Amino acid sequence: METVTIHANMMVIEDIGVLITGKAHLGKSELCLALLDRGHRFVTDDAVKIHQREDRLIGTAPSSIQHFMQIDYIGILNIEKLFGQNTCSDCHFIDVGIEIKSLDEIAEITDPLQPIHTEREIMNVKIPHFQFPCTHQLPLIIETFIRNYKLQMSGYNAYQHFCSQHNHR
Repeated sequence: METVTIHANMMVIEDIGVLITGKAHLGKSELCLALLDRGHRFVTDDAVKIHQREDRLIGTAPSSIQHFMQIDYIGILNIEKLFGQNTCSDCHFIDVGIEIKSLDEIAEITDPLQPIHTEREIMNVKIPHFQFPCTHQLPLIIETFIRNYKLQMSGYNAYQHFCSQHNHR
């Protein structure tokens, strides 16, 4: 089975597999730690091993780092031992990509009511890819974004609903 390994973290938020990318020391691991604290599941830190099943991507931790996370100024953490075995997921489909960028690197927002959205291709599979600025409220923003994304995937779009109600009035 063909695999690729990329520099990224991966979490499962509301049963959505989230690939988290960004430059080194920008806070990807700290974001994952905060998301763990909010009750979400950890897949891997620093490296995601990816393989393809039909037209979907599956992410997992390379065996040498499975269940481990590195946090600057703390060191290496065993997530399974710290948070419990139910907080780790050995693998999960990659449903969406999130890239964390510093405030001076993030693309200019053309519509403040819509996230910055592109597609990312990995192993000839395209996944939706979103950019977010690195802020202290990022865990809450990402969690809320994923909940809203999940609603959109089920057919409900709050933006469209809001606009139709606003135009109707």
